[in-house]
Amino acid sequence: MTERSVFGIVVRTIGLLIILGAVKYLYPATLSLVFGGPAAAEGFFFGIPALFVGLWFLGGGRGVMSFAYPEDPCDKA
Repeated sequence: MTERSVFGIVVRTIGLLIILGAVKYLYPATLSLVFGGPAAAEGFFFGIPALFVGLWFLGGGRGVMSFAYPEDPCDKA
């Protein structure tokens, strides 16, 4: 297993943790919106961007991976 693949696993794991944190905000906010509880704008304010960032990381975080391990032009032959 190469360093690049281990780093990819770490990035995807962080993405999963971010998604779980987003669900922690979105689930109560959605319930309070549906059942008429107190306003839950902060749940959506923090949850939706966290959900998208978590999905990006879970998909491999291409910007993070290319920054950490740029492709060497000498490797292409």
